[in-house]
Amino acid sequence: YFITNALFDQIFKFNSSVKINLCEKEVNIFKEDSIKIQRDGKFILTDIQILQGLCDSKDQIQKILIQNISNEQFTTIMQDNMTNLGKDFGWEWESIEDIRERSGKALGSLKINLTIVSLVSVLISFFMVANTFSGIYLSRRKEFGILSCIGNDRLQNLFLFLSQSLLLGFLGSLLGIVIGYALLQLNIFNGNNTLTDSEQISTYTKIPIQIYFFSISIGIFGSLFSALTSSLKSYFIKPIDLVREKELEETNIKFYSYSFFHFAIFGIVLTLIGIGIGFIPSPKSLIPGLTGVGFVLLGFILIFPYFLVSTVRFSLRVFDRYFFFPTFKIAWEEIQKEPIQNTLTAATILLSSSLVITLTTLTESYKYSLIKWVNEESQFDYSIINPNKLSSGLPGVPNQLLLELTKRNELEKIEPFIIQSKFLIDKNYFTLNVYPFESNDKEIYVSSNFCYLEKKCKGDTLQILTEKFGKMDFSIKGEKEHFFSERGTIMMSYHVFQKYFSHSDLNSIRLKFNPMIPKENWSIILNSILKKDFKELKILDENALKDLYLEGMNS
Repeated sequence: YFITNALFDQIFKFNSSVKINLCEKEVNIFKEDSIKIQRDGKFILTDIQILQGLCDSKDQIQKILIQNISNEQFTTIMQDNMTNLGKDFGWEWESIEDIRERSGKALGSLKINLTIVSLVSVLISFFMVANTFSGIYLSRRKEFGILSCIGNDRLQNLFLFLSQSLLLGFLGSLLGIVIGYALLQLNIFNGNNTLTDSEQISTYTKIPIQIYFFSISIGIFGSLFSALTSSLKSYFIKPIDLVREKELEETNIKFYSYSFFHFAIFGIVLTLIGIGIGFIPSPKSLIPGLTGVGFVLLGFILIFPYFLVSTVRFSLRVFDRYFFFPTFKIAWEEIQKEPIQNTLTAATILLSSSLVITLTTLTESYKYSLIKWVNEESQFDYSIINPNKLSSGLPGVPNQLLLELTKRNELEKIEPFIIQSKFLIDKNYFTLNVYPFESNDKEIYVSSNFCYLEKKCKGDTLQILTEKFGKMDFSIKGEKEHFFSERGTIMMSYHVFQKYFSHSDLNSIRLKFNPMIPKENWSIILNSILKKDFKELKILDENALKDLYLEGMNS
């Protein structure tokens, strides 16, 4: 057996052998018969004939991999043959580009969330840099004027700011990359939850070199762009402006008030347009949503200067009639004099607060949906799971236990439950839930988000590649609210699943006791059943099941 580095260290950390369940058989893997390979992920590689013998699947295969041939050659040579295979057996062929595209779609939701968070974080940093250089300009304004009087070139003033921003952008980006890389190697922030395995995540630490160059480029060009306004101010400053500073300040305030009013009107228009664009239904495109958010942000930034100046002016008039702390009055007058700089400060706070509130609201909505699902859909007293398999998402509750439980008179209802988080339909991954419910042959339910995203709803048909009979058309009986997958969830009855797919184990078994049995005896009865041959399994009541999901979500 060839075992990847992460899995080898895990299973042979304390023992020289390990037992695994494979095709309803127990297989012993010994350390001395295994070879560690330096590959990402956690998997075991073995000879196909050995695997076919263990699974009683002689001459049966799942895939044919063709190497050392271009996509064009394959298309011209093999297309007719694969077309015939597709008609007879439901087989399909796909290039490596198709596989990569499908894998990318599986991570689409995560990519969207990280992209939005990253963009807002970068925008916040740009505002902070712009605010910093605005302060530097104000503090050195007179110095620039004096240097110009004694013959200093205006280009030198310009490049003074640009060189500072270039240096700060490069050093800041480099320091951020070093700290980020160090944290990644320390494995501090990898979350442990019910759907990810921290040991597997820790193997994906190889970041492409182009990502590092891209990050430094964002830091450098973003810093240069953020300092551009202050640089141009230093370039156009005139010595006479310093002599007539007080007169110019009064003129500037009037000019700012007039200009800011028109900017505010334009900002309101942009905000309304952004909100309108945001309401355009675009289930499979980010462009309308991001465009709408961009218009709203730009609109708020244009509204802020007029809002700040007007608010401060009104407040000073009101509070001048009453006792007012001098420090507050000075601070407010400074805001009125430098509305642009303070607008950047306010915009930074706006973005930071909005990001926190948005992510918190999103998390709370997930929690609400999850708790609602447990309360409404899972009307059972206990769930039996395999905690060792839970983190990997693999089934680990033997079918044999289901047969034994059906013989017990103490149980009123027994429900097997199967979940497949990567169920392939038309080159896209979805989540499949299997449990008993009333349905005819080839009837399924879909979640409401599946209906919205894929435009496959009640009354439509969905083509599914089954394990036993190839491609089959299933009719959609209806839609249900379901929290399990952002991409969409398909619900299939257990008896239908058994007809078209094979399975060795279950993900869980959900139980409801006969009300005639005293409640204090429930856990005792279950523990006595599991003690015999199922010691690795764990019993969860409804609250424990809810806490398990919430713990993973919080991580």
